[in-house]
Amino acid sequence: MRPALLLVLPLLAGVAHAQTVLGLDQALQLAVQHQPTLLQAQASSDAAEGRREQQRSVLLPQLSANALYQRQHGNARVLTGGGASGNVSVTTNPTTTNVFSVGLQATQVLWDFGAIERFRAAGFTLDAQRATERATRLQLDQQVRSTFFLARAQQALVEVAEQTLANQLKHQAQVEGFVKVGLRPEIDLAQAQTAVANAQVAAVKARNAAALARAQLRQAIGGYPGPFSVGADELAALDDEDAALEVLTERAIAHRPELSALLAQQDASALSVRAAQAGYLPTVGASAGVSDTGTAIDALQPNWQFGLTLSWNLFQGGLTVGQTREQRANADLVDAQLAAERLAVGLQVEQAQLLLQGGKSSLQAAIAAEASAGLQLRLAEGRYTQGVGSIIELSDAQVAFTAAAAQRVQAQLDIFSARAALLAAVGPST
Repeated sequence: MRPALLLVLPLLAGVAHAQTVLGLDQALQLAVQHQPTLLQAQASSDAAEGRREQQRSVLLPQLSANALYQRQHGNARVLTGGGASGNVSVTTNPTTTNVFSVGLQATQVLWDFGAIERFRAAGFTLDAQRATERATRLQLDQQVRSTFFLARAQQALVEVAEQTLANQLKHQAQVEGFVKVGLRPEIDLAQAQTAVANAQVAAVKARNAAALARAQLRQAIGGYPGPFSVGADELAALDDEDAALEVLTERAIAHRPELSALLAQQDASALSVRAAQAGYLPTVGASAGVSDTGTAIDALQPNWQFGLTLSWNLFQGGLTVGQTREQRANADLVDAQLAAERLAVGLQVEQAQLLLQGGKSSLQAAIAAEASAGLQLRLAEGRYTQGVGSIIELSDAQVAFTAAAAQRVQAQLDIFSARAALLAAVGPST
């Protein structure tokens, strides 16, 4: 067995064992289940739901139970019937008594404009967080698609490198035969051996790049157990991907969850301003309670009370003014963010469409170049076999074919990547 072939066998050994083939749809599903960034966004949505429930609880009835035991000693006692607080009587004979009490206390907010507006604002904040979660899912899908097609391209480049190496080995075997019978000089064999060594190095680099791309895909989907190879999935043409830029931009503005999140934040900010201004208004509530109280556990007497409360902060040192100013500034900030996001969305759509159009044109040219380079290589091999071509001509033809094949792979990657970017830029259709 030739030494050169012995060097190639370790490169091809990795293909001998079967690997799991990971498809694009499976990768997307795994990312939804395991990617921490999406799980964090879902947890943030759950937290926003909890905050909305907290704001709602302020407006609902409150009921509490209480129990009391006290042992008192002193010479002062309160006499009933002497007004709201009773009269205090002081004796010269201190006494020790027990006090037992059990009861229920209920309160209900009748009117609190600030609490109402904060509850409504929390609802829009929840809508914004859920839209942010959808945006995270959209970005995750794009990342998975991009890394998937990158891994697929690197896998295809491994095949190109292996084909080049096999051709160079074939050329070396031919040159060895010609040199042995004296039809070719020794320098041809040296150049063929150099070409084989370069092809081996290129194959090693291609395999390393493919392994790195698979590692990036594994990270994008949130982990994958064991070795795998990438399937030959493609990203089909999108509806209206060749439509006018204005049409795609309008669709993006209507469907991008990032914009939906900012619109919800805009509504929440407006309500937060109103909630801050509610500091100028009173709040009204009602309360009621029942209890059994006495100095002996078996001699408790019933008590009850109910009433209305009105609370009005007439002066707080400018607190409400400052809170209102802060919330208005926050609203202006959201308005500016919304305007900036609309500009960014328009740019993303235009960039993705231009890259897609360029990729389509490049692929057609790359396919034609690969066909021409393949014909050139076959002609060069025939000429060299017939003794009318040179080793330089054969080497140049092989290099040209390898470059053309790699260019075709890159053009396909550019199309799929641009299509994934356009899909994310335009946003989901539903």
